[in-house]
Amino acid sequence: ATTSGNQSKHHVPHHSTTTVTQTAMMALSNSTSPWSTTSTMNIQVPGNMFRENGYNHLKSQFGFPPNNVGGTISQYVYYTRANMCQWGSQGGFDPREKGPFILLIDRSDCAIPKQVRYAQFLGASAVVIADSECFCADKECLEYCYPRDGSNMCNRSDRCWTSPPNLADDGSALDVTIPSFLMNKLDAFKLKQTLQGEGRRHLNSQPVQMDLTWSLGNANGNDGRVQYDLWTSPTDLFGNQFIETFRPIANAFGSQATNFHPHMVLINGTRINCNAKDMGCYICDSVGCKSQCSNGGRYCASKPNDPTQTGISGVDVVRESLRRQCIWKIHGEEEDSDNVHVWWDYVHDFLSRCFTSELFSDEDCIKKSMDRVGVDASRVNQCMKDSGDLKMDSPNTMLEFELAAQRDNGVVQFPTLQINGNVLRTKLTPSNVFHAICDAYDIGSKYKPGICQQCSSCFGDKAVLKCVEDGVCTGPAFN
Repeated sequence: ATTSGNQSKHHVPHHSTTTVTQTAMMALSNSTSPWSTTSTMNIQVPGNMFRENGYNHLKSQFGFPPNNVGGTISQYVYYTRANMCQWGSQGGFDPREKGPFILLIDRSDCAIPKQVRYAQFLGASAVVIADSECFCADKECLEYCYPRDGSNMCNRSDRCWTSPPNLADDGSALDVTIPSFLMNKLDAFKLKQTLQGEGRRHLNSQPVQMDLTWSLGNANGNDGRVQYDLWTSPTDLFGNQFIETFRPIANAFGSQATNFHPHMVLINGTRINCNAKDMGCYICDSVGCKSQCSNGGRYCASKPNDPTQTGISGVDVVRESLRRQCIWKIHGEEEDSDNVHVWWDYVHDFLSRCFTSELFSDEDCIKKSMDRVGVDASRVNQCMKDSGDLKMDSPNTMLEFELAAQRDNGVVQFPTLQINGNVLRTKLTPSNVFHAICDAYDIGSKYKPGICQQCSSCFGDKAVLKCVEDGVCTGPAFN
């Protein structure tokens, strides 16, 4: 069995492009809009560029200020033709005396986080990246930028994209603290015309004031429920601590109000040559691959750094990761199921009874934990086998999916929590996550659970947990 039926909603696929043709346009004419729904982009000045529904854009998944779940920047826009890929490449752009500003730059060949980091260094409050390609289903962009006479009005590319560009953290963006957005190619082209004016002397150029607003998003894209994803590992001490403390709140939310999905962070063995048989790495275990990886070196995990867990191997961690994904698949992923608590309860029981060097891989201890919380052990074992097992020198469909989701969401550290696809950039505590999830519901949403209102004035872990248990916020709000 595979998880292919539910995978598309959990991660963004690789960015792919195709040559602009009528066939490409027709094939995507009924495509779902790829544009961001958790942020807005609009132009206030000049007034004739204001749009009632804003401008099509994509919001990056990195660079938003810590502890910030939403905000607005309203500043004047400046444009530089520089590629912003290396120090000293601002192409004559001088940020002095410009005050706070939004910097418009062209999409280049280097990583987007690198461009945004340089703009941050120059003093930008936010970055808007002009896309170099149209979305293949955007008829207006294609007809304007690629007219029938073969000319290219919008410059640079004769290709269009079929799936959204990946705006996730590439592993280098932890120091980026300003928001960034990718703007539709045609709109960005017209914006540059407004900023630059006409001709070499830039006649009729006009100042532009842009509003950028972002949040953790609304729940419309998740059938009204808030979706939150937790990225962790069975030996992740901080993640385990969060699971233990947040479990009562997760169970109180349930699956009627939220759509929770756990992910297990793995190491891609292919990238470190652990399945390169011609090099003999996996067979001779010269670099530790055999004890750390499963499936012929494809999926790996680090040994715990805790001295009390020295007997736990990477393969043990991969096995427990697959087990937890199967528990979630069976007991948490069914649309009509309200068994979200089973996954949380299993992890809690496992941590309480089996999280030692001696018992981490003990099948008897694990089975008892599953039995105590109502996990169907036989179905879980079959799921692990059907997905590709761990001993075979072949791909495992569930672990392959986890690697792809990890890559496409830019997860480079764990634990990481996403709410409606946006990384929560604050300390993972029960109180912080509780309020962030409650804030992500649409105003007046019928799915917003009562505890959000009942506990809205409670802050601090003890106060929130007590309120969730009792249904009322009593005593000091901060505790």
